[in-house]
Amino acid sequence: MIIHYCIIKIHSFNIKVSKDMSKKTAKIFENIGKLIPGYSGYLDKEKARDTDYKLRLFVKRKLENFIDKIEKIKLRTEDSEFMKLDAAQNNLKLFCIKISNQKYGYKALFDNEESLDKNLDQMFENDQRFIEIIESLNDSDVDYLSVENLYERLDAILTDRQDIIN
Repeated sequence: MIIHYCIIKIHSFNIKVSKDMSKKTAKIFENIGKLIPGYSGYLDKEKARDTDYKLRLFVKRKLENFIDKIEKIKLRTEDSEFMKLDAAQNNLKLFCIKISNQKYGYKALFDNEESLDKNLDQMFENDQRFIEIIESLNDSDVDYLSVENLYERLDAILTDRQDIIN
């Protein structure tokens, strides 16, 4: 129990150190923390957790930019295509909410859930598919079918991600 308390204290102190002191001083305290059994693994997991979250925010930001482009394109479309494109755009907006609210790829320290660490690599490989799709977006050929296809591909990856975590 004392070790867990020390880990929490060093981690919270590490956050304050990172914000208030030089990087060199923060590194010293991080190295001290690594002397405590279990802290190094905890720190690695926190970095993985942070990377997972940043990746999802990256996907969300890129999609939001694409959604803004769709909004401009809708102004030049015919009425029949406008409604379909609007519905597909709304699906992408909902996807942005879903991706940013996803469960982390492993449990936090002292979490009651079963550990999900063993699936972390598999989850990162799955998330790489998000990046590949996002980087291949082309706003020159935006129509209802391409946007709906994009949504379906992204949603399938998200479903795979949820299967890995659960």
